[in-house]
Amino acid sequence: MVFRLPWAGTVEPQRLLSSRETPIIRTVLVVDDDEPTCELLGHWIRHLGFHVMTATSAQQALTLMEAHPADVAFCDIVMPGHDGIWLIDQLRAQFPHTAVVIATGLTKMDPAVTLAPCVAAYLVKPFDYDDVASALGSAFDAIAAR
Repeated sequence: MVFRLPWAGTVEPQRLLSSRETPIIRTVLVVDDDEPTCELLGHWIRHLGFHVMTATSAQQALTLMEAHPADVAFCDIVMPGHDGIWLIDQLRAQFPHTAVVIATGLTKMDPAVTLAPCVAAYLVKPFDYDDVASALGSAFDAIAAR
């Protein structure tokens, strides 16, 4: 199930993900060493109704996850220091219930990474708001299927 947002102003995006009367506030971690990209993704994801944490390095992301585990992590791959592949391996080992969305400028990646059980979607930059919304839908579908 991929959700598309019917922005008629009457539906809260979070309510699309939960059948409970009280919506569950889901957390998304955005990791990108490019601060403007990190901010833009954070803004779009907040607009979709999610709580957002941002990190500009893989190590900072792991520290945030240890303090406040996220439901979904949007991960860039090419970053200084530890890269996104290292981060995905850490998330898979330490936070197996977190779904990963790869959001990178790389057009080709090793299928062992993109097809890993924790990876729910793969976005190639440049992407748009609808791509991000669709990837989030895929990520929460993957979580629900576990």
